[in-house]
Amino acid sequence: MVVQSWHARQKGNGFDADTFPQQPQSQLTVHETSYDCRITRNVVTGNGFGFPQNDGGSQGAGILISNSPNTEVDHNTVSGNYNGIMGREDDRGSGTYGPYHVANLSVHDNVVTQTGGTAERGRAAGITDGDPTADPYAAAANNVWTNNSYMCDGTTKWRWFPNADVSKGAWLSVPQDAGSTFSGC
Repeated sequence: MVVQSWHARQKGNGFDADTFPQQPQSQLTVHETSYDCRITRNVVTGNGFGFPQNDGGSQGAGILISNSPNTEVDHNTVSGNYNGIMGREDDRGSGTYGPYHVANLSVHDNVVTQTGGTAERGRAAGITDGDPTADPYAAAANNVWTNNSYMCDGTTKWRWFPNADVSKGAWLSVPQDAGSTFSGC
């Protein structure tokens, strides 16, 4: 569990729960190839601008859940990062407790400020899928965002099926973010 930490303007990871050796990356809070985690009541701001942005949409996330089932991300404040709260699905095999997939991800009651996006950055939330054998977008994967508060602008986007950036309207039609509020977008 990661509780009540504060991370600002870091180029690399502040927290990394990983079972594999890790290359330096630009995500601040990373839960990767692990199981059963809760990330709650943290402040994550101005991070993720420190390395080449080339991994397909989840790079530079303030909070990144990568190939880790049964994760809860709640009551965090995430602002001004390269990207917001992201999931990432890649073919990473399996471990003692089963496959490393983004599944049963619950993202709720967070405050996300994501403005000033470009073609490469500005995703408030979503999942990048690089695994042809798993479908993190399927209802059976149970990856759900609810009751979040977003401050955004016209450049803000979300990431969803078919592994592409989508508008707020498309994100809401999935449906994602039931009970969430949106200001400025």
